Amino acid sequence: ERIAFKRYARPARLRRRHYGLVLSYLLLVMLPLLGLAYYLYTFAQDQYASNAGFTVRTEEAGSATDLLGGLSQLAGSNASRDGDILFEFITSAEMVQRMQDRIDLVAHYSAPHGVDPVFALSPDAALEDLVGHWRDVVRVSYSQGSGLIDLEVLAFEPQMAQDIARAVVEESQTLINELNEQARADSMRYAELDLEAAIARL
Repeated sequence: ERIAFKRYARPARLRRRHYGLVLSYLLLVMLPLLGLAYYLYTFAQDQYASNAGFTVRTEEAGSATDLLGGLSQLAGSNASRDGDILFEFITSAEMVQRMQDRIDLVAHYSAPHGVDPVFALSPDAALEDLVGHWRDVVRVSYSQGSGLIDLEVLAFEPQMAQDIARAVVEESQTLINELNEQARADSMRYAELDLEAAIARL
């Protein structure tokens, strides 16, 4: 007869490499997470969000072209193209400069810098720094299908968040009106040239 012997595994024990893995996990994951939670709870200042949504529509100016015999196409810029331009404009340096002229963005976003240097702007920030911070506190999403632009503005005061969002919408309206006015002027000029050419042929 043969007698079979079973060999049982010895109880597992922690080895030096296991301690290293645990220590690495604590240093690389848990410690930064606890530090971030502590900073957010202790030093980070409250921020308030203001949301606005709007669409860009094409204005048709057929009456002016009808007076010229309908020789030109409808005036006004293409809504989809205007939406693309506006989406880029809201996060551009030009918009930041316009907003800085209307509202002292540096003063507001740098006010809590002494307490919250991570989420606040530096008091001596240059325009490039302000543009970078602007893109962190102003979030824009654009749907080309519906033409809807959704805007969210973060600020350290609720009233300031609303004021900035309202000013962004007003500056956006000004830009679209300028684009439409230029498009109407171009359309009228082309229509007049067509009319002069038609009269000369006649």
